[in-house]
This record gives sequence, structure tokens and C-alpha cells, in this order.
Amino acid sequence: MKRILVIILSLIFSSSLFLTNLYSIDLVALSKKEKERRKKLKSKSKIIITDETLKKYKNKKVSFTIINKKPEDKKGIKKTGKNEENEFNRNTNLKEAYWRNRKRVLEAKLTFLKSEIKATQLELNKVTTDYNLTDLPLKKNQLNSKRIELIKKLEKLKISLKKAEKDLEDFKDEARRKGIPPGWIR
Repeated sequence: MKRILVIILSLIFSSSLFLTNLYSIDLVALSKKEKERRKKLKSKSKIIITDETLKKYKNKKVSFTIINKKPEDKKGIKKTGKNEENEFNRNTNLKEAYWRNRKRVLEAKLTFLKSEIKATQLELNKVTTDYNLTDLPLKKNQLNSKRIELIKKLEKLKISLKKAEKDLEDFKDEARRKGIPPGWIR
């Protein structure tokens, strides 16, 4: 009996050692991959908006601005007059990064407004359900005022969404009129 127990325990122990060796992780290789991934992320500038970042601004006013990269050095441009400098500024506006950045900002605004509308609609649905289920007059008055406030907020958000969609369409039209390659604004 003791022999069988010793054999079983030794099998369990040896199998666990085998499995840990089989599924071991090379931490050095993993850290190298992570460093490479972070270097790639630093070189790419993207705006990432998640539900967590949107929750931070739920009840706050948020303004969207276009962040331009610094203009390149003016080494190739002669500083003889204002015409050359104006030419440089016009060319800077046609840069790919400028147009991509403008599009990202407009799309981020659209995404934010859509998620805000969705959250407000869910809250409105909850308040409306509570309003319909309660029989207490004081509670009903409180819920009704909150409901009216949410309906007004939802209407303002929908108007802002329509304006943002129009801004994006106007942006695409402006880029088309100025001869910007379509790949820059995709």
C-alpha cells in the first residue's frame, strides 16, 4: 500500500515538473518583444479613444482641437521676402500629417458624441422606467425633472452629432477641392 502511494506521488510530482518545463516562458525574449512593440508605438502617433477615456469626460464639456506637427525646417527656402514664407506656409498645410490629423480629430469627435448619446439614452431609459414604476409623488416629480433634463441633453447631443457629421463631410469636400490624395484622409 505504501509503495503504491509513493509511486503515485512520485508520478504526480514528476508530471508537474515536466509540465512546467513544457510550458515555461522565456522572459528575456518576451521583454525584448515588448520593448520593440513600445518603440513602434512611440513612432506612430494615434489617438485611441476607449470607453474608459470617455467615462472621464462624461459630465464635462470637452473641446476638440487640431494639433499640428511643428513645421519642417525652412532650410530650402530663401529668406528674401514674405512671398517665400507664405509659399512655405501654404505647402505646410498640404502635408499629409496635417490632413490625417484633422480627420482623426473629426472622427474622434463623432465617436465621442455617439458614445455620449448612447450613454444618455441608456440613462434616460432607466429614469423613465423608474418613473413609470414608482407611485410616490415626490419621487415621481424628481424623476420627471431628471427625465426632462436628460431629454434636453439628448436633443443637444443629437444636434451636435449632426453638426459633427456635416463638419466631416465638409472636410472631405474641402480636401477633394484642394486636390489632396484620397489616401491621406482614409
